[in-house]
Amino acid sequence: MKHMLRKVLMKHMLRNLAVLTALTALTATAAEAGNSTVENALKSRDDLSLFYAGLVNTGVINELQEGQSYTVFAPTNEAFAKLPQSQYPCFYSAECKGQVAEILRNHIVPGEKHLSDIGTQAGGIMSMFSIDNRHVIGSEPSRGSYAVDGEKVLSENQLFGSILYRVDGLIATPRELAVLTPAPVIRVSSTGLPPRVPEGTVVSITSSQLIPDEQ
Repeated sequence: MKHMLRKVLMKHMLRNLAVLTALTALTATAAEAGNSTVENALKSRDDLSLFYAGLVNTGVINELQEGQSYTVFAPTNEAFAKLPQSQYPCFYSAECKGQVAEILRNHIVPGEKHLSDIGTQAGGIMSMFSIDNRHVIGSEPSRGSYAVDGEKVLSENQLFGSILYRVDGLIATPRELAVLTPAPVIRVSSTGLPPRVPEGTVVSITSSQLIPDEQ
């Protein structure tokens, strides 16, 4: 009798362990899946397809947590068109995934931020911090018209616990975008290097311009 009871108890313990293992696996999968509310909202807007693709390709979409609230300032496809591939080749290269991810994180702020509350904020601005702890400022250039870091807000969509704003530009300073541009190349003449070469400049020197060491 004791032997049979022991077998039944062991069977239940193994079953509970299997269920716990399955739940742990599901939880891990959900964590990797990101925030479905935000993701579905972005996927439903054709004019935000480039922003959504960027979040997916860089993995930033997976950094969002299910059940958490976010305010997303999503640049439209027209906003991305302001960054031509000829001028920002790194932005469209897999080699610069890390740099692109940093810029995309600028557009996502934890919690619900209602820009309509700017009028009640000190100084008439709304101070926010992105998921990467980057300072973002909301403003009201004219009554009822809002901007984030100087980029015009085109529309607002209330989600379930989150907010999606469409903006007409990327939230990135010239310095942040500079890492996505190729370094300028200066051809050196036989007279030698120019007096001042900007930092980050690639200097091209041909073999005929090299001066051999004195013997």
